[in-house]
Formats: sequence, C-alpha cells, structure tokens
Amino acid sequence: MEQISPDTSAPPQRLIRDKFVDRMWWCVCSYCMVVIPLVIWREAALGGGLTRMAPVTALSVLTIAVTPIRQRLPQVVRQGLPPALLALGGLAGLYSYGLQGSGMTAVIFGSVCAITVAPLRTGVAAVALIWLAVIMIAISYVRGALQAPFGVEFASSAVNWVGTVTTTILLTVYLSAAIADYQRSTGLLLRKVERQRDQIAALANHDALTGLPSWRLARDRLEMACSQAVRTHTRVAVLFIDLDGFKAANDSCGHQAGDLALRAVAQRLLEAVRTTDTAARIGGDEFLVILNGVEAEAAALRMAEKIIAAIATPIRYQERQLHLGASVGISFFPEHGQSSEILLEHADQAMYRVKRSGKNDYAVFHDA
Repeated sequence: MEQISPDTSAPPQRLIRDKFVDRMWWCVCSYCMVVIPLVIWREAALGGGLTRMAPVTALSVLTIAVTPIRQRLPQVVRQGLPPALLALGGLAGLYSYGLQGSGMTAVIFGSVCAITVAPLRTGVAAVALIWLAVIMIAISYVRGALQAPFGVEFASSAVNWVGTVTTTILLTVYLSAAIADYQRSTGLLLRKVERQRDQIAALANHDALTGLPSWRLARDRLEMACSQAVRTHTRVAVLFIDLDGFKAANDSCGHQAGDLALRAVAQRLLEAVRTTDTAARIGGDEFLVILNGVEAEAAALRMAEKIIAAIATPIRYQERQLHLGASVGISFFPEHGQSSEILLEHADQAMYRVKRSGKNDYAVFHDA
C-alpha cells in the first residue's frame, strides 16, 4: 500500500495528522478486505440474498479501489474519507443486518476517527449526523419497518461470532495503534515546542554573544535584590560600566576582535563578582554589575577598582594586544532611587561624569 511521503515544509501538526490519516486508510482498507468474504460467507451459510449485502459490499469495494490513489485526492477529502467510509459502512451494516452484524462497531470507530481528524465543529457535526442516522435505523427496527434478516439461532452461529470478533479485533488493533502513534507524535511535538519556548526565553533573558544576563533579566534581579535589601536593612549597588577604547579596537582589528574582547570582559566580570551578585550586558560595550547586600559604600568602590583593573589587563588577539579601559558609574539603593530604571539612570549619569573627566575611573552618583 502506498505510503505518505513526508513534506518537510509542512507544519509539524499537519505531518502528524497526515500520518494518522494514512494509518486510517490502512485500517479501513484492511477492514473492507475482511468484510467482503465474511459477508459472502454469512449470506451463503444462512441463505441470505445478494440484495441485502449490496450496500456493505459496494462501500467496501469503493474503499479498496480508492486507497491506492488517495494521494491524488484533495487534502480535505483524503482526511475525511476514511471515517466517512467507515461510518457509512457501519450504517449500511446496521440498516441491512441490525445488530446481527458488526455495523455498530464500525459506526463507533468511524465516529472516533471523525472527531480526531476533523476540526472540532466539523467533527462534532459529523458525529451528530452519524448517530442521528443510527437512532433512525433503531426506531425503524423497533417499529417493525425493518426486520432482522436472521432468526435467533444466528446469535450462536459460528459465522456470527467469527465475523463479529474478527472485525472488532481488526478495528481495535489498527485504530489503537494509530491513536497511540498519534498521541506519541503529539507528545514529541509538545516537548519540542516547550524546548523552543525555553530557548526563546533564554535568548530573551541572556546576551547571545557573552551569555551574560540581558537588561530584562538583570532588571528582575535588581528588583529582587532591592526587596531583599529592605528586609535585611542593607543596600544594593548598581555599577554601570562603559568600555573605554572598545570602538577603536573594534574598528582597527575588526568585529571578530571586538566580539572576542566583549567575551573576555564578560568572563572577567564573572570572575570579579561574587556568586550572589549579577553581571549583565545591557547593550553594545555597556555592562552592568549588581551587588547584593552591600553593608558599606567602600565595598562597592573596591569592587569598581577591581573591575577596572581586570578590564585593563590586555586581551590577546592573534598577534596583537587589545587595550581597554572602563568608566564606572555607581548608584545605591535606597538613597539614589527606589526603582531599577532610576538606579540605572543615576549610575549612567555618574559614568558619564567619569567619561568627561578622563575615563578609566569610577564615580558615585552623589559625586556627579
């Protein structure tokens, strides 16, 4: 039987659905191949007529004939035909044989397939129509408009048990396998989506070049640090760092050298700060350090000196040495601001004072 060739350009959910639909075609076609000889055997064994078996046989033959060319059908038709043929075959069986055949089984499985592959409203409408037809057939039998073709002895006949058990097992095995694979594929897709969501969140919260937290994540950490400082009656220091000489090094040695320098600075910042502190890149050649639980201003000043000394160490690039400096502006919570934006703005202002006064130094906001 022809298999679906995966279209890698199609959305993953469509690929999963197409695979499930293809399994349904296998199921319905195999079911029809079994139904035809069983119906003929039943009619021959119990002396039935060919007219009664015509609807079921015709639908079975149609299904087998269409299966090899299903890929040529429009997508909507290809998806909708298996549950439609299964349900129609079941209704034809109920109409011709009542509960003396496996029509009810086919109707049930056809309804399950319809609700699985169709859009929700379409699937619900299709299932409602199917079972409305079942109710009408049932009323016809109850009122005597339709008659069961075989007597009570049919219930204990071999042809009844063989037919019912065989078709039920066949449908159960095929459709259970299809649904299990559908669920497995859906689970894999959901896990993939979750991983992609985590990756997107990581990209949003971290700088792609250096791996340091971005301003978005740093702001959250700064707000948490401020809240903790209120509880512990300590301070938070915000160090705004702008690299000196970076543009010249980047222009003279190229972007690869600039990227190397930024990664080196990021690593040195991580080595300089405590594990409870935060080093972040907030854009271009600007970095941010958040010091938690600062007891005295002198501790933040010593950290600024340490950072300036670390960044001043030459960075080797190929056969050259890159020389950078750092201008550092410092603001403190709570005296210089109550919000992350104000603290950053005041640290930025202090940093610009350093820039104007000769660079490669630090300044506290209240000194600006």
